[in-house]
Amino acid sequence: MFESTAVWVEHRVFPGRDDWLRSFLGTWARTSERPITNANAGGGLRMYGSGVWNHWLDSTYGPEIILRAWELSRGPFQPKDYAVGAYNEALKEAGPIYGFPPAFTRFAAATSEWRSDSEGFPRAGELPNVRRTGKLSLGAKRKRFRLNNTSYRLMRVNPRSASQIKLRVTAPKGLRAGLALVGRQGPVLDPVAVVTKTKQIRGTGGGSVKLANAQSFNRITAVVVNADGRVKGNKPPFGSFRYSRNQQQLTAKLRRPRSP
Repeated sequence: MFESTAVWVEHRVFPGRDDWLRSFLGTWARTSERPITNANAGGGLRMYGSGVWNHWLDSTYGPEIILRAWELSRGPFQPKDYAVGAYNEALKEAGPIYGFPPAFTRFAAATSEWRSDSEGFPRAGELPNVRRTGKLSLGAKRKRFRLNNTSYRLMRVNPRSASQIKLRVTAPKGLRAGLALVGRQGPVLDPVAVVTKTKQIRGTGGGSVKLANAQSFNRITAVVVNADGRVKGNKPPFGSFRYSRNQQQLTAKLRRPRSP
């Protein structure tokens, strides 16, 4: 949290000095399946690329929400120095349906087409593509994979000839998870439109989203998110929190929606 907000402030004050973009974001874009809470992922410098999380918060809620997260980082909730908790409390104050899990799901979906400049990321045309892992094709078998806390997977989508598609995701019961289908019409840097359908999984163990007019999109991406950043106990001296929702198995399948 400290380092990712530092590079966010750097861009705010000195827009031309975007070290987070030039030096760190390439690695960040290849490691979405690593927790955003893990500062050491990707060679130990992923925390600087995570400035994009604060850029998205800034463009979506305004810069005050980042200040509020800092103010809340000492409590009154426990444990202290818990960044996900601080962001969660600040986001809950922003509205009754907010909080860290739904915001992180929306952020993950936004990164799938962040070069389109539709989500307010700075220097959008210079951002690298976030890595896709695997493909979901209509009628193919479901994909099974594991995700750690605060991480997500993007997958290429092949709708075949379907005019409407549905992404169905299952998760362990009680996991704070999310999913999305994102369709881009037009070229990357000059899209006609980016259509995003998101959903939260809240305790039920599954959820689905639909995307209409599938044949109109140049690219469709499926997004599956482990948005659960809960921890066990306090942070040990010179150590890290123990995140309780690691190695969670999720499944994803693409199908045609049933006719009403």
